[in-house]
Order: sequence, then C-alpha cells, then structure tokens
Amino acid sequence: MRRWGPLVTAMITLASCHNATKETECARFVELVNGSLVEINRHTRIQGLDGPRMVTEMTQLASLYDKLAADIGKLPLSTSALSTRAEDYRRMAQSAASAARHLATAVSEADPKALSIADHEFKAVVEREAKLIEAIDAECKR
Repeated sequence: MRRWGPLVTAMITLASCHNATKETECARFVELVNGSLVEINRHTRIQGLDGPRMVTEMTQLASLYDKLAADIGKLPLSTSALSTRAEDYRRMAQSAASAARHLATAVSEADPKALSIADHEFKAVVEREAKLIEAIDAECKR
C-alpha cells in the first residue's frame, strides 16, 4: 500500500503558499489604489467651480491618474488573474487621465460640444472603474 501523506502535505503547502502570495498581492494592489483614490477624490468635487479652477482641478486629476497608472505598472504581481485585472485597471486609469485632460481642454476653450463629449467619456470611465473594482474584489476573495 502506498503512502500519499507527504505528497498531499506538499500539495496543500503549495496551495497555501499560492493563496498567501495572492493575498499579499491583493493587499498591495488595494492599498495602492485606495491610497491614490483618497487624493483623486479631492479633485473630483468640481461642481460650482469657475472655469480656471475647474481646469486646474482636471489637470491635477489627470496627473494623479497618470501616476496611479504608472504605479500599478510597477507593482510586482505573479498571480495571473490579478495581474490581468490590474492591467485592466491601469488602462482604465490612463483613460481617466485622458478624459480629465479632455475636460480641462473643453472648459478652457469654452467649447460646449467638446465639454459634453468629454463629460460622457469621463462617465464611461467611472462606470468601467466600478465594474473593475467588483471584478478585482471577487478575484481577491477567491
């Protein structure tokens, strides 16, 4: 009769190492994103701002999203599914930066049509972000 004890123990140990790695990577990713979103959220309260102040806020917002995208790109992730989700989030952050720049340009040029287009672009990014957060949360809970 064969003994499977050491092999089963090794497999369980490897699985728990994978889960520990995933948990650590998820924690790092969430910490990075949440830390960045604190500052980003300070620049999204734009209602009632005059044109120049709104341009300044949108320009700063674009810079913050660019930084977030760059920071995500530097994050060492070995978990395939999380790495894929992080890359999706990085691309979303780049899109958010672009949308914020488009908003700033539309406001500075006082172009209502461009403002409407940029506003729709930004709203689409926000919806995309919400879906990505749900997917990342689900991945990290597995």
